[in-house]
Amino acid sequence: GRAATESPLAATDRTQRFIDLALEQNGDRYVMSHEVSLDDPNPDTFDCSELIEWAAKQVGVEFTDGSWLQYLDLKQRGALMSVEEAKRTPGALLFWFSEEPQPGQGRPSQAHVAISLGDGRTIEARGSEYGVGIFEAGDRFEYAGVIPEFAA
Repeated sequence: GRAATESPLAATDRTQRFIDLALEQNGDRYVMSHEVSLDDPNPDTFDCSELIEWAAKQVGVEFTDGSWLQYLDLKQRGALMSVEEAKRTPGALLFWFSEEPQPGQGRPSQAHVAISLGDGRTIEARGSEYGVGIFEAGDRFEYAGVIPEFAA
């Protein structure tokens, strides 16, 4: 295992592996609310937040499930950033909600999260008609942040 004191390089390496693992799932199926075994080295079905929770776990980072809970976790940890900054930040998370999640209020009627590739594209479990794939971020997202363990 790694030492308790992490260098910025270690965070960068971890972030790249997180992205690479997500990219390796390109072409997998999307199923809403699907739960994978976090110990499975190569699941074949995800929903949007599960892809992030699973890839993070593979690089030793525990992260919550549920896009709105992921957003609230980052907000509570002071880890939000602008969508524009996130589009340029590999490994940042991009969120879209029908209304901004609030603590204790449950899931918004529409909720989605994607991983930024840092070049205006995402890797995400986008929906049943898309599956897991690489997409243009475009103007689909309203909120963004970075898991603190991935912040260089």
